[in-house]
Amino acid sequence: MPVAELKGMMNGCRPFAGRTMTKRLIVSIAFLIATLAPLSAHAQRLGLRSLLVDPGVTASGMGNAYTAVAEDPSAIYWNVAGLAQGTAQHELLVAHTEWFLDVRQEFAVGVYRFGSHTVAAGISGFYLGGIERREDFPSDEPFGDFAVYDLVVPLAYARAVGDFHVGLAAKPWYSKIDRETAHGIGLDLGAMYHVPALPGARLGLAISNLSSSSDFSGNQPFYLSEEFRLPLDIRTGGSYRYHFDGLESEMSLLVSAQARFIEEQDTRGDFGMEVTWTELLAVRFGYKAGYDLETWSIGATLRRGALAFQYAGMPFDNDFGNSQRLALSYLR
Repeated sequence: MPVAELKGMMNGCRPFAGRTMTKRLIVSIAFLIATLAPLSAHAQRLGLRSLLVDPGVTASGMGNAYTAVAEDPSAIYWNVAGLAQGTAQHELLVAHTEWFLDVRQEFAVGVYRFGSHTVAAGISGFYLGGIERREDFPSDEPFGDFAVYDLVVPLAYARAVGDFHVGLAAKPWYSKIDRETAHGIGLDLGAMYHVPALPGARLGLAISNLSSSSDFSGNQPFYLSEEFRLPLDIRTGGSYRYHFDGLESEMSLLVSAQARFIEEQDTRGDFGMEVTWTELLAVRFGYKAGYDLETWSIGATLRRGALAFQYAGMPFDNDFGNSQRLALSYLR
């Protein structure tokens, strides 16, 4: 994105004003606008872009093609209906993500199942620091720096109804950029269908970040003197798991694909696969189409008893470095 365009889009936002910008500031602003930041003076009215940064380590290893797969606690983000697919009564997932430009994300969610009902609660924190502060006049040196903080506390309910699974999640959120703050509530809906005619096949649909000031007071707050709404995210896809017969160790192959429609962005396609040996080891590969910085990813899970260690890694294009994700899960 050209520097001139960045300056135009940020016109009126005091922390970013000023003619003299260091390379770090330019890159930080570009990343904030193009991917995450809830900032735009004129071009858009979408905010809290950190809601589009998936917290799921398993999903990341499969190229985010997880809407028709989700069954671990990260389903609270990918498809809340998937929470009802698990078999363990209790599950706990804790995940950490390290991105470039001092971007970090922490995610934790607990799940409890009773009969055909499932409830879950989580917390997700997002941090981007080291953004230089500039005033309304040119200066050779910045006047300190500031950070972006986002916090989301999802509460979810899911239920199995025959071959269907349905779910609903409410997401109270809080965001702070420099001295400005905002808060509100988002809503997620999810559905999953197990195809009876093709055992191992699933279809999934998820709608995330529904919000309306008429329904939820405060969901269009004044953020840096501009109203905004949450970025609507619609995902639909299918998956199929094939179990190999005649092998001494149980082995299966999972393939998945999804289309993703994000408001004011191009349609994206996600593709993933997973090979599992018994329940001890799983390796994953993913490919993404239509993304600006991401193309492929890898991942793995090593399970021992009730504990499982998860890893996912993905390189970013244009010398932005790599993303490393780690998670620890517990189920019983």
